[in-house]
Amino acid sequence: MATSLITSPVMAWLALLLSALFIGGAVWMLWRRRPLWALAAALAVGLLLRGYAGTRAYLHPWDERYHALVAKNLLQDLFRPTLYRDPALPYDFRDWQANHVWLHKPPLALWLMAGGIAMWGNTELGVRAPSIMLSLAGILLTYAIGRRLFSRQTAALAALLHAVNPLLIRLSVGQTSVDHVDALLVVLVQLAVWLGLGWVDRPGLARLTGVTLACGLAVLTKWLPGLLAAPVMAVFGSRMPGWRRSALAATAVCGGAWLLALPWERYAAQRFPQEHAHERAYNWRHLWEPLEGHVRSPLFQIAELHRNCGELVLLPMAWLALVTIRRPRPVRTAVLIWWLLPLMLFSLVATQRSNYMAVAMPALFLTAGHCWTWLRRTPLLRGRGRLRGVLLVALLALPIKDAATFVDPTRAHVRQQVWAEELKAQLAQVHGPRAVLFNTSRPIEAMFYGDVTAYAEVPEEQTAAALLQRGYQVHIIDSSELSPALRTLQGVRIIQRRDQPAPQEGLP
Repeated sequence: MATSLITSPVMAWLALLLSALFIGGAVWMLWRRRPLWALAAALAVGLLLRGYAGTRAYLHPWDERYHALVAKNLLQDLFRPTLYRDPALPYDFRDWQANHVWLHKPPLALWLMAGGIAMWGNTELGVRAPSIMLSLAGILLTYAIGRRLFSRQTAALAALLHAVNPLLIRLSVGQTSVDHVDALLVVLVQLAVWLGLGWVDRPGLARLTGVTLACGLAVLTKWLPGLLAAPVMAVFGSRMPGWRRSALAATAVCGGAWLLALPWERYAAQRFPQEHAHERAYNWRHLWEPLEGHVRSPLFQIAELHRNCGELVLLPMAWLALVTIRRPRPVRTAVLIWWLLPLMLFSLVATQRSNYMAVAMPALFLTAGHCWTWLRRTPLLRGRGRLRGVLLVALLALPIKDAATFVDPTRAHVRQQVWAEELKAQLAQVHGPRAVLFNTSRPIEAMFYGDVTAYAEVPEEQTAAALLQRGYQVHIIDSSELSPALRTLQGVRIIQRRDQPAPQEGLP
């Protein structure tokens, strides 16, 4: 199969070169104290990395395929999220990977993905484009918050770290668990924090309503983590307009956000009672039960920070904590709370996931940027220029180095995922209304790419006959498991098997 232009090694080398130039330009502009130019370079490299990583013409094997299929089905009914839209076989409503009504995640991110599919077609680009654009908006919000809290140079440096962060890129292009849901959550929490800072500057009902709306949308994206902006706003406003007023405002934000999410909760509970009750109980079980094999130590989130933010990530975190303890200021305390509160809470829950700290990543970028600018001008390291230089370089280089993994030319061949085109070729042979496809190793992807209900197993002869009587068009991909009776059953269409390796299901 010919290598496409996007996946060719030449394009990979070009993307890698452009990424290096943009990153180098941003660092140079930071050193020359030109933060707006550095921000422009950060946006350019952010768009390049996300755009290139998002061009993979296949759905990723963990959560993205489920989210994409539910989003596609939402175009048929926005208020009935389904995985198997027309289940031909019995199903367990508790199995979120194979059920009918799908309430495993709140609806906002799925609605957004459905909008992307409606605009760009039923393609991988349609699924990912909203998250990629929102992720770029998150870079701008990091800059805006950093400029308000610290300085333009700190803000531009934080924006660069945001642009090249591997976890946020993976979320925006669907390469890791929870993907587009967390990509939207991060931006909504940032928006709520930014609006909250505006309320602290000029308290008023309109600004407080804006914070509440952003938090409400975040709750509709991923429940309680969407309220993180409320304590950040309360801490930042502890001096002006004061602790009591800020605490009351934060409480009002939480209450208002929950009221905004309540209509969907009541609707889902009344329309889909058994699925809703199961998913709410399942969410709470994350606190005390390690679900889906995610058994980790309490230090797991710290280890993931090293992997996603550079090996020296604890240095600026410890520095900010010490400075805040010695000289408490609302600005630093607010940033500290932004990442410390999720770190403490998510380290205590039984189910640990690698993406949990994504919501706090912008605060970590601001912390690193603030520490970097402090190191550059502090008199405490006079006479230790070499040590200062090493620290300044390492604090930038270590988080940036992983950006190359998204355009690694030596792995360009990995992107030539033959299975997607072969699956689409098989689906081209599926005809008729209410088509059912059996014996495919990728049933979820098959239902996204085609108008079909798909299953991995080979049906019994009686099952196939019953489906034919109910008006289904039965298609089975050929293999040695098919019995002679099934092959000769009138109405069953046998599709030639192509090389379609099973998906890699490793936990992220």
